[in-house]
Amino acid sequence: MADFTPIFQAAGAQYNVDPAILHAIAMKESSMNPVAVNPETGATGLMQFMPAPAKAFGIDPTDPQQSIFAAAHMFRQNLDRFNGNVESAVAANFAGPDQKNWGPKTSQYVDQVSGIFNSLKQGSPTGMQPQQGGGDQLLAMAQGIAQGKAAAPVAAPQTAPAGDPLMAMAQGIAQGKTQPAAPSAPATSGMGTASPQAAAAPQSGLAQDLAAGGGSPDSWNDLTQAVGGAAHGIGSMVSNTANLVEKGVASGVNAIPGVRGSSVGNWLTNTANSDIAAQAAADQQFKQTASPGAQAAAIVGPMLAPLGGAARAAGVIRDGVTALPLMGGTLGRLLGAGIGNAATGAALSASSQIDPSQDYWSQVGHNALVGAGVGAGMPAAVGAATGVGRAVSNVARPILNPRAYVGEGLANAIGDDAGQVAGNIRSAPTFVPGSVPTTAQAGANPVLVQTEKAQGNASPEFKTALTQRAIDNNDARWSTLMGVAGTPADLQAAQTARAAAAQPLYDSAHQATANVGPAFMRYAQIPEMQEAMQRANGIASLDAAVGRGVPPVWPTPPVPGVSAGSRQINGAALDYTSRALGDMISEAQRTGATTRAGALSALKSNVDNWMGMYVPGVQQARTAYAAGSVPINTMEVGQQIANGLGTRPMNAGGVPELQLNPYRTAFTQAMKGADHGIDANALGTLQGIGQDLQRSTVSNSIRSPGSDTAYNLAANGWLARRLYGENFQGGGVGKALGMAAQAGGAAGGAALFGPGGAGVGSALGSGIGAMLNGSRVGNRLNEHLGQLLLNPQEFLPYLDARAAAPANAGQQTFGQALGRRLQYLPATAAPLMLGTQPRK
Repeated sequence: MADFTPIFQAAGAQYNVDPAILHAIAMKESSMNPVAVNPETGATGLMQFMPAPAKAFGIDPTDPQQSIFAAAHMFRQNLDRFNGNVESAVAANFAGPDQKNWGPKTSQYVDQVSGIFNSLKQGSPTGMQPQQGGGDQLLAMAQGIAQGKAAAPVAAPQTAPAGDPLMAMAQGIAQGKTQPAAPSAPATSGMGTASPQAAAAPQSGLAQDLAAGGGSPDSWNDLTQAVGGAAHGIGSMVSNTANLVEKGVASGVNAIPGVRGSSVGNWLTNTANSDIAAQAAADQQFKQTASPGAQAAAIVGPMLAPLGGAARAAGVIRDGVTALPLMGGTLGRLLGAGIGNAATGAALSASSQIDPSQDYWSQVGHNALVGAGVGAGMPAAVGAATGVGRAVSNVARPILNPRAYVGEGLANAIGDDAGQVAGNIRSAPTFVPGSVPTTAQAGANPVLVQTEKAQGNASPEFKTALTQRAIDNNDARWSTLMGVAGTPADLQAAQTARAAAAQPLYDSAHQATANVGPAFMRYAQIPEMQEAMQRANGIASLDAAVGRGVPPVWPTPPVPGVSAGSRQINGAALDYTSRALGDMISEAQRTGATTRAGALSALKSNVDNWMGMYVPGVQQARTAYAAGSVPINTMEVGQQIANGLGTRPMNAGGVPELQLNPYRTAFTQAMKGADHGIDANALGTLQGIGQDLQRSTVSNSIRSPGSDTAYNLAANGWLARRLYGENFQGGGVGKALGMAAQAGGAAGGAALFGPGGAGVGSALGSGIGAMLNGSRVGNRLNEHLGQLLLNPQEFLPYLDARAAAPANAGQQTFGQALGRRLQYLPATAAPLMLGTQPRK
């Protein structure tokens, strides 16, 4: 049998899954046969992939490497889905993630895999040991440093920390731990892995986005030393400036005839020299006794302090130069800025440290020249530092405040339409109780629609949540429709009530008689009227067959020598004739016989007028019938719509999937049969279902293959670049950042701890770089993006902020704040740099 141990170990390391679990599943599924095939299910290969999942992962299930890595990926997803519960992840591997489908066979499968797993752990027949650390190694690095090792250990502790590694580090520092404690063994279940009860509760905020470990035993001491170093640097700069003023005063006074050599002149000179010597001694002692970190803080502290406000004088000089003739262009601005910065640097170089054993004024002149050069060249350094600040901001903000980072990025992508989108969300009506629109549906903005689609393509978790939202909304619409349709008992009760109200009025009105005039007798000779009267007799026969109604009485013309005739007619004859004409009008309209329909409508109008004139009770009966018909028509319309849509495919919620066009068609057809109309509230409810369906189509409004949008959705990284800008730390940029963090860590370690510290700093920098560029940050951002896309109200504050701010004004970042602080560099860097140079 082939040994697949290296593949199990590699897959486990990549997806942070114990390789022994993968091994146990393989032994259970295929007895380690890479070409095994289940003839009943079609499951194939070492890990027994079904055809559909194998196609989804794009793998050949008979290839052991592809099969094991895909199984590890899927197992990682199940672990995340069940909060690290390995038994649940194993059950999902067998029966799928829906716990309703788990039964006795699932429990048996979990027990069998657990037995194999424990056997592998105890006997380790494959030579595999639990994978150390899969994922972040920052905790192990911190432990190595705390134990005084020259380099951080390569592997993390055998028990991987739950949650983000930096989070435990932040917690350790906050709790005052002297060194990072090894993670305690989690409570175990049958497979020896953390049970749900033992799993760490989900964290949030800064702690969750930072990582694991503990603090240095001297963290507080190091902090106080750094603060003290910064204070010394600032104090030294101020003192040296004061000493320059004092020395200048002494020299000026001693230049006055009669004062040189006097007690006053000597006192001034001696005092100035004494103060200069005292400050030089203090600086020398600080260099000899201060820690490397304190010395670094003494250099950096003054640069970040607002002591260089005098640098603003450079702006005055620049403005003066540009005001000169022929100096108003770019060249004038550059020249003016250079002169101004040089003058500022030269002036502030007076605060540089002085060697009292050498000539004072020659040192001041030397410092002024160097300061002028530094001041003139420093703007380029400031620009570079500002760029570094922005880069740091791009990295830090997704970790420190991912919700704001995502919200602001999405709002900025919407741009100047943010106010309109916010208004759309606030005014979005509730068409159907229980149906909640997504942010794209409520905001009705193309950027939101594109983002929703791209996120659905990129994040299976968000796609699942989006699908569930659609199911819940469809269920709410169907429930609302059935509320209008009512039950058969409701319909029967309404029909009984209508009959009780209208039938007695009809019976009384049908029995009433009256004499018609010559006009009716003339109309009675029209062929269409003759047809209507024949149909009226038919309607009366149907009523008589069910034991109701009154036979119609018709007027008769006189027959000479036989009968004088009669002009008497009863209400039944007029009512049945009107009904018959109504049926004939409908038939003519259906067949397109518009001329006939018009003629019949005129006849019906006359008959109705005669009925109101001769037998008013018929109209009263009709009014009662119409009023009683409204609730009946309402329920019949609801039932007809439901019956028309009931044959559509069921969704995952177990009800028919309502779609806009089929619903509109069913609604229109049902309303055609509602002769007496339906309840106004019910009409609003049914129209609301259509409007809710209409709003849901916003999410499907961008679907044209081959369009720019389709390309953007398919382009790797399009969503991140759209929301967070081209410099978002991902891909190649993130790798470069990780390398920079490693190099910076090596340099910092060497500077603070000597050559031996370079390895420690490099390892820490590498770990931090991996943390900042790891999938954890991206997963967290996707999490928050999904919440904002599903909950419009949570997105409103970011839209409001973007709408209230001028273009790009809301993007004040940490990098820009650092850049503003670094405006003082031209003023402070010159004396500090001069003070660190050796004297000849």
